[in-house]
Amino acid sequence: METLEIKYPNGRMVINVHEFFPCLVKHSRKLFPLIKQYCSPQERSELGRYLSFLVVYWEGRDEIKHRRALSNYKLYCQMEVDDEWMK
Repeated sequence: METLEIKYPNGRMVINVHEFFPCLVKHSRKLFPLIKQYCSPQERSELGRYLSFLVVYWEGRDEIKHRRALSNYKLYCQMEVDDEWMK
């Protein structure tokens, strides 16, 4: 997955996933509701696989990026099963 395109009523957003993730939790909290609402299940699934890959990749290489990747993945998993955190 190179890019993720989010098309919403007022426009669109193209995210270069390799540059954007791992990101701060505050950024993922803003982005994930848009992804859940406007992206296909296949795109969300690809993003989930990529985020899980990042957790493994950054483990032992960079503690800050590993922590961010883990936080992003946990929030992604929560997004997939629960809408409460987005309110």
